[in-house]
Amino acid sequence: MKRTSISLLSLILLVCFSCISVQAQSMCGFNGGNNLSVSAGNIAIPADAVQDENGNYTMLVDGSDYMNYAAEGELADNGAPYPADANLTESVPLPDGSMSSSDYAYIFEICPASQDTCFVWSSTNGTVNPADLAGDGSLPPLPVGSEICVSGFAYSLGEINAILDFVANDFVCDLIEEELPSGYDCNFISALADENISDLNELFGLTALFGYTANRLEDALFSIWSVERLLNMNGFSDLTPCYSSSAWPNPVLSVSSLMGAMPGEPSEEEQIEEIAAELASGTSAYCITVVEGADCAEIVDGASVFGIDGAEELVICTSGPPSETIVSYGNTGNSETDYAYILTTASGAIVSQIAMGESDFTDLTANEFRVYGVSYTGSLDFNTGADISSLSSDECFSLSSNWVSITLLDGNCGVANEDISLTGISLYPNPSTEGKLYLEGDLSNVDIIQILDMQGRQIPVEIAHDLSSISIDHAPAGNYLLNIHYKSGQSSSASFVIR
Repeated sequence: MKRTSISLLSLILLVCFSCISVQAQSMCGFNGGNNLSVSAGNIAIPADAVQDENGNYTMLVDGSDYMNYAAEGELADNGAPYPADANLTESVPLPDGSMSSSDYAYIFEICPASQDTCFVWSSTNGTVNPADLAGDGSLPPLPVGSEICVSGFAYSLGEINAILDFVANDFVCDLIEEELPSGYDCNFISALADENISDLNELFGLTALFGYTANRLEDALFSIWSVERLLNMNGFSDLTPCYSSSAWPNPVLSVSSLMGAMPGEPSEEEQIEEIAAELASGTSAYCITVVEGADCAEIVDGASVFGIDGAEELVICTSGPPSETIVSYGNTGNSETDYAYILTTASGAIVSQIAMGESDFTDLTANEFRVYGVSYTGSLDFNTGADISSLSSDECFSLSSNWVSITLLDGNCGVANEDISLTGISLYPNPSTEGKLYLEGDLSNVDIIQILDMQGRQIPVEIAHDLSSISIDHAPAGNYLLNIHYKSGQSSSASFVIR
């Protein structure tokens, strides 16, 4: 019999903690049966709550609009403003002679898109920030696609702490100490009783500690019913706390009544399914879906990028003068956010972020590069060697719609950063597929024409006497550079492809 008593008291301790996480409508009989009813009312959706085109409530993943869901005014149906919108009918006397009124909190059943299980969280003002659930960075942010369902919860925190005081009594705790989780003893229970439980989240922590994690509402309500039945059967009805959840649809139907009406000897799974079906028949909870920051498109603008004199294609010689090896970049965007330039290989693999929007190509190895622009808020996130498509920000970002193509040649090849089109000369066809290139425009000032490969080596070609055509039929397929040196001492260039 002694062992039976220990097990019973242990179960009372463990499940009384878990039953506070999420509560159903209940008649409570604390201190001899006052039969006071506590109601959580019906939660009203705040006027600022955001809806998508289908009428579903949404919240931005960065949490920038979470205060739209703050509780204001009369959210419960008993006509009182928050937080007195679910008070007990009158104060309740506790065993130590003190009095307790009810407390009110908002319960969030949170189902992260990246997990198979949900969990319960609470706040006193009806808000939850998907980017910082605990408000102190201790919980990971919710990803896009997560769902948050909100309900109200009225309870007596004073009664909960009175139960804790009862369990911390030396005689009672000595009976159950060997049943406590490993690493915990009566000193822990006594210290907890001295500090008192201050809110529901602290109770959630105890729930998990004792193995009764509140993942979904129906699981928690089943535990509550099991405890209430056990308390009443064993003469502990005065320990039943007052509580109520706005998510329970029928205020005159208790979980006990629902369970008692089930025929035969239903399994635990069937009983939980019955509770879930009853919850699904109500509408007093509303759900919010975490979505992408739709406002980002109005905040950031990657626009387009350009190099010297607006050029999108540049040829750089590694041993040229600083005026040619140090290149600055600009963009056409009008955003007031931060803007960065990212250097990649020709295939788009990230090399580095360009400091101060200026590249120094002095003495680098000949290669082909790209320079992208990105408008962003928050912090950029990228890995060297990863594709440019993997670049992101912890807030908003927008990649440029184009890139600046950089052809880096070895040595001092005397190529100026001026496109031949700026001199009135055009090159066609590009790409060339028939072994011929044609120049069109004023060629009277042209002195020398050169064709270089991507290593800066001059390719032998045949140039027409009037300089209007170039025979390139002996050159293999690939990327090339046309250099034009003028009698004035200036030079210009154009890149082209042979196929």
